[in-house]
Amino acid sequence: MASGRLDTLSAINIKLPILRNDIKVLESSKPGLCFTAPDVENVRALISDRDWADLKDRPAFIRFPNVGVALLDPGKKLKRDPRSLAEANNREDKRFWFDAAYSEFAAIDGNHKKLNTDGSIDKYKARLVVQGFRQKFGVDYVDTFAPVMRFSTVRLIFALSAAKNCEMHHVDVKNAFLNGDLEEDIYVKPPTGIDHNTPPGMVWKLNKSLYGLKQAPLCWNKKLVDKLEALGYKAAKKEPCLFYKINGKDFSIIGLYVDDILTASNVPGEFERFFKGLSGYFAIKDEGGVNKFLGIRVQDSDRTISLDLEHYIADMIEVFKLSNQTAKSIPLPKKHGLDFPQGLDARPANQSLYRSILGKLQFAAQTARPDIAYATGKLAQYSSDPRAIHMDRAYHVLSYLKGTKDLAIVYHKNVPGASPRLLRGWSDADWANDPDRKSISGFAFSHGPSTFSWKSAKQKLTATSTTEAELIAAFVEHAMLSQTSAVDNAREFGWETMVDNLCLF
Repeated sequence: MASGRLDTLSAINIKLPILRNDIKVLESSKPGLCFTAPDVENVRALISDRDWADLKDRPAFIRFPNVGVALLDPGKKLKRDPRSLAEANNREDKRFWFDAAYSEFAAIDGNHKKLNTDGSIDKYKARLVVQGFRQKFGVDYVDTFAPVMRFSTVRLIFALSAAKNCEMHHVDVKNAFLNGDLEEDIYVKPPTGIDHNTPPGMVWKLNKSLYGLKQAPLCWNKKLVDKLEALGYKAAKKEPCLFYKINGKDFSIIGLYVDDILTASNVPGEFERFFKGLSGYFAIKDEGGVNKFLGIRVQDSDRTISLDLEHYIADMIEVFKLSNQTAKSIPLPKKHGLDFPQGLDARPANQSLYRSILGKLQFAAQTARPDIAYATGKLAQYSSDPRAIHMDRAYHVLSYLKGTKDLAIVYHKNVPGASPRLLRGWSDADWANDPDRKSISGFAFSHGPSTFSWKSAKQKLTATSTTEAELIAAFVEHAMLSQTSAVDNAREFGWETMVDNLCLF
């Protein structure tokens, strides 16, 4: 490495909290930190978000084999939103952040940019967040758990909406956590960097919940549930974030995910009554028809409702630099070689990068891509110590998604001969196909013709035969199906469970 380049820069010592196998720190008498990276494209992926944040405004050097030495400038490359006004003050767009802080201070809204569907900035937003990590259990808070809707419940709402020809809406609650009622006395220091006319030495007492408090989600959930029940909706016992009204053929259902509300009803005027009633308690906004919900793109037509992750997958392809990668036709090859890597396949891989890929794959598998459920579950078994073969297969799944990013879950409306009141489940299992001799179970559940839930998981018991593995899968399937009731009068729905009869009889 040419030391002359180091002499021309005013460098300081940097110590990273975690060093990756792919990043080698070169000891030098010169101040500063130097990485060795395999290529230019993958430099950002090799460094964790925490490490990348630590590098901001500090010099570090990247040595590329056969290329030379370059100065890493994370201050310009770092795209995340500022975490404080002090940090925003050092950015080129600081004027927008301070304008957002002052304009939103009265409402105490959120600290992030609101983006359009094409990724461009719609507007800047600011949020006052308390230091919840300073709270003491038993003094400042007790209970903190707040439920959210499962992805299977989200899909069930779309399935029911298609089966019953419901009108769907997406409602957003503004400043949701500020509506929660606190049971404890909470005092906070006024924020710095903004004018608030608070005398020195004085603190604020919170009258309402605030972002950052450990109990804030619970306070908001309790308040919203009370108001929905006041509007005549009833909570499902086995899904606390699902509310419904049923009167004969009149059907209305509501799903909650923090401050996002998904509604479906086949009753004319029901949404207008619901919106008017809820707006009497909270500041809410009707986003109109459902186009995107929890990262899932929704396309609602006269005949179908489809759910896909095309935009999400396109972002993954860009993040992991797979634009020139050949698309794969299957999620994993039959002989994947994951269990007992040998030779070069057993080389240690970048754990941070592997877990980043795995996390994105798991989201896809749990939301709208059941076809990668098994592959993702298999890869997750090696997240603590990934090897080169595991990384290669993770990229294989990404390449498969690249070639199939337009695949969607489709719920058909007005299907002739369909039984919308029938809950059906399928189960299957291999036998002792894992190195620890445990079997893998697979489940799928549908409401009428619409599949809304699935799972691929290793069995917790060790089956001694194929029949036993199938029985374990069938038992778990039946237990899960019995809990997948949308409403309390689910006894009116018929149940069917399908198993591998060739193994059982």
